[in-house]
Amino acid sequence: LKDLWFNAEYFHNGRGQTTPARYDLGLLRTGREVALARDYLGAALKKELHPLFFIELVCLQNLSDQSRFISPAAAWNPWRELHLSAGWQTYAGRPRTEYGRLPNSAFFQGQYFF
Repeated sequence: LKDLWFNAEYFHNGRGQTTPARYDLGLLRTGREVALARDYLGAALKKELHPLFFIELVCLQNLSDQSRFISPAAAWNPWRELHLSAGWQTYAGRPRTEYGRLPNSAFFQGQYFF
């Protein structure tokens, strides 16, 4: 269990909706809200395999419509100033749910600090 991090979180959105039919996607698009539903559960697991390389798994569950987001990723710091990360984002749920309507995607990110 050395160099292993675990985080769990419950989020209650007082202005969120309990049914997908009442979701207002315009609130997300304009940045006025970060979540559509009322209740969420999240967990993250991160493991350092080497001081310069780690893997991570993030899971978010929309408790209102049972849709979910899962993202495994890896990060590597080949130099002190360069940070690279890559991963996969999986969205699952019925078609009209918050996460079920989104396509899966891969990502790659590079950051250079000077």
